[in-house]
Amino acid sequence: MGNMPVGVDRLSDNDLLRMRFRDLPIRLQGTRLERYAQQVFSELIARHIEVWSSIWLSEEWFNPDGTVGFAIPFYLARPRLIRLERRLMLEA
Repeated sequence: MGNMPVGVDRLSDNDLLRMRFRDLPIRLQGTRLERYAQQVFSELIARHIEVWSSIWLSEEWFNPDGTVGFAIPFYLARPRLIRLERRLMLEA
């Protein structure tokens, strides 16, 4: 996927937890999340439901009023972050 420098995957849990969300070098592009979203959009189009939705990474799931789109928790973008979330929160 290549959306984080290799070194970040090797950071300790404590180092990751000290990083601010905005400083995490992650992005949606090129991840399996982006592929899943594109699959959903393709299925909607195949059913003649044309929705031009936006998706982005954030600190939690949400959908702002008046916006056709939704935020996806950032930790779902990388397996390393998913593992950390599961360890700390017991779910991801």
